Amino acid sequence: MPFPTFGATAVGQLVLWNPDQLTANAFAQMETYLSNLSPNWFMNIIGIQRGHNTFFTTSPTAQAWLTERFGVPFTKGRAETDRLWLRKVLMAHDMAAQHRQASEIT
Repeated sequence: MPFPTFGATAVGQLVLWNPDQLTANAFAQMETYLSNLSPNWFMNIIGIQRGHNTFFTTSPTAQAWLTERFGVPFTKGRAETDRLWLRKVLMAHDMAAQHRQASEIT
């Protein structure tokens, strides 16, 4: 999936009522699969019950981009948002940022 300000990225999305029950093995499987698709990857885990997302990635480049774009700091490969972000909303947010950057240049 190409994000306008980041480029080709492997993105997974999982929607769960309570993602706190995910095991270390589940995270390892996500990492193995997505990192084989692209060195720049992240998993968007949506927690409906608490109304937030957890971004998961061990890619330093993806972590830096997600922190810059969405204001989320990473600890041990995970960052928690303060609201729900669907993948299509992440893309729209990034496209709006690209538009703002282009407007500032002109």
